[in-house]
Amino acid sequence: MRMLFFAMTLPAFGCGVSLERGGPESDGEGGAALVASSAQIGSTSVGMSGGDGGMGQGGNGGRAGSGGQGGSGAEDGTGGDGTSVASSSSGSPCGGLNEACCAGDTCNDPRHACDDGTGTCRGCVTSLASGKSAGGACILKKDGESLCWGYNDDGQLDCIENINAYLPRTIDGFRAGEVQDLGDHVCGIGQGDTVICWGDNSDGQCGQADVSTVCPVNVVALPDGASDVEVTSLGSSIALLESGEVYGWGDNYYGSMGPIAIGEILPPTQLPYFGDDNRAIAAGTYVTCALKVEGTVHCAGFNQDFGLGTEDPIDPEGGEGFPDVEDVDQLVAGRGAFCALTNGQVKCWGSNFYSELGRDLPGQSAEPLLVELENDARAVQIGGGGSHFCAVLDNGRVYCWGSNGHGESGGRGEAGKAGECIAGDFVPPIQIFLDEAREVPLLARHVAPGSQTTCAIDLDDDVWCWGSNQFYQSGVENGFQDVCLPQQVAFTCD
Repeated sequence: MRMLFFAMTLPAFGCGVSLERGGPESDGEGGAALVASSAQIGSTSVGMSGGDGGMGQGGNGGRAGSGGQGGSGAEDGTGGDGTSVASSSSGSPCGGLNEACCAGDTCNDPRHACDDGTGTCRGCVTSLASGKSAGGACILKKDGESLCWGYNDDGQLDCIENINAYLPRTIDGFRAGEVQDLGDHVCGIGQGDTVICWGDNSDGQCGQADVSTVCPVNVVALPDGASDVEVTSLGSSIALLESGEVYGWGDNYYGSMGPIAIGEILPPTQLPYFGDDNRAIAAGTYVTCALKVEGTVHCAGFNQDFGLGTEDPIDPEGGEGFPDVEDVDQLVAGRGAFCALTNGQVKCWGSNFYSELGRDLPGQSAEPLLVELENDARAVQIGGGGSHFCAVLDNGRVYCWGSNGHGESGGRGEAGKAGECIAGDFVPPIQIFLDEAREVPLLARHVAPGSQTTCAIDLDDDVWCWGSNQFYQSGVENGFQDVCLPQQVAFTCD
């Protein structure tokens, strides 16, 4: 097994390097990056709709309608090369983000599709997952296709060439499922609510015996009816069934599956400590926590970082704990910390070595601590990465906190000599912006922190990523340098 902590990265357009989508659908140099900002300004009601056309000048040589239209209100509606945007039969512009679809239900940007409900062009992503233990991300499109990109050393993207990829790929054998979590191995829920896993199987974490790497395969020994599945960095998988039961399989050396058969490799096994009254699960490195139906949290495993919510010493046989949180709506895990969303507030406990708890305190905390966000807004969704966390507020704004060595928690848009984002290694909650001047906020409906990267789905159903690009996990082509500002991931909706 590998714990991945790398420090090689790629600048985004805000860092002085353009996003090039590459391939046959590539815009001109710099085009995709500036189009992305223009689309966001013109569609998320941040008080800048239409702008003055400055963003609309887009990338040099951008396609008509894709080279940037200055949001929805640019006067001339021209792309970076001066060509006219497409228009409908009535003469009105069509095919741009949130504009009417053109003839044949077409859109100008391949990342957009004609929405059947509104008849306008929008993004086509319904869900997003990032790996907290390895660099990668996956999306589910509205047409049911799953795409993944980033780290591929163990066949997370394919079973033939273990080559990292910045362009999202369709996963053969998993074309109509939703990826739930990923690391050195990937697990998702396929048709019939079955669990399917692939990638590294050296510890049986894909539910198979006597094979080190597998292509997407059904975890046949697991009952059907799964609603969630999490993977750990130590070679195990945890699944929640619709019945409320929790199952685990793979390596339980550090008790990530609770105090059962410590140090053994398990086939899919029901974890009795959690009972059958669970509605969500969150798996860290040493501890797994379950969100109970009544809104409380029950944790089991090694109390390495007070993840059990107690200060009890580490028991070699594992232990259990009940963190002091109630009315929990959502529960997420990092490697050593956990966060709960309760009544619009975020409370976190466990490791704070990287400010995962949103505070500049040493060590760790068994007591759930309140994360200070905006006073006049409520959190509506949270996500846990390796050593950082993020939250989406009810006004759409995104805040991240914790580790920030690669700008994953809010790079300021500046690049150092080595291409690293200048933002500080560990940070309190920072709002995420699309521009260096920090005037255009990222407005999102879902955020998914990863190992050293963060991705989000904006209000137009487009996907943005920022942070480390060591394995192309930020979706930028050139790799190896930090992406200091959110960049739109390039893929086709068709």
